[in-house]
Amino acid sequence: FQDRLALVPALRFDDTQGFGGEWIPRIGLVAAPWSWLTLRANAERSYRVPNFDELYTDQRTLRGNPALRPEDADNLDAGLRLSFAPGGLLRRASLEAAWFYNKIDNTIVFQTVNPQVVMATNIPDARVQGVEMSGRLDIAPWVAFSGSWTHLDSEVRRTGDPLPGRPQDEYDLRLELAPFDARAKLVGELHHTGDIPAREGGGILIGERTTFDASLTVELHRFFGLGERLGLRGLLLSVVGTNVTDRAVRDALFFPQPGRIVTFR
Repeated sequence: FQDRLALVPALRFDDTQGFGGEWIPRIGLVAAPWSWLTLRANAERSYRVPNFDELYTDQRTLRGNPALRPEDADNLDAGLRLSFAPGGLLRRASLEAAWFYNKIDNTIVFQTVNPQVVMATNIPDARVQGVEMSGRLDIAPWVAFSGSWTHLDSEVRRTGDPLPGRPQDEYDLRLELAPFDARAKLVGELHHTGDIPAREGGGILIGERTTFDASLTVELHRFFGLGERLGLRGLLLSVVGTNVTDRAVRDALFFPQPGRIVTFR
């Protein structure tokens, strides 16, 4: 089964001062029965000690927690990838989909503990499962469309509530136009994030939002023979706009993020 089946075992030893040592096994399987289809599956244990910020951050509104315990989880995932090159106007098409399941002990999350303070905490027993999908279409020589979607179902076992800091749905869409023999490239992006619980047990939600980004890159040296006349191999002009509609956005810790930004390069 050369080039059609691969079994990949791994074993890591993690030793951290103050937390001791842990063995972390993993096994993965990749099968490619045909050139257009790839199947993947993994089973692993994951282990993560809290980082410095999670332990010791000490700001007025954001605090670490020196009593945090390491995260310890059992993870499963399985998925497939389809890839085609039909030819003609539809030059390439691909689709990836995966299912995942995580059983997590002592999840480390920053959550709102009162209206003024966000603090790192452990949640003793939680599970997370969901699906991820992504795809891309290349149409003719100068049009490409891609997108991804993640659906998450999380639960804190002791309460039945969702995990803080994790939206149920997120999706991204991207359109690329490359006219004039790819001398210019125009990109538009849409990003959507659903409601984010900010605290275990509910009560505080960061509302869903949709933001838009756009950019234009022009290879000036390829227009009107400028490269040859000026002896330049590369002369680019880029204009990049993020959050172009100036949507009010807060991150998963409830902190406000920048509004519209336009960059010229």
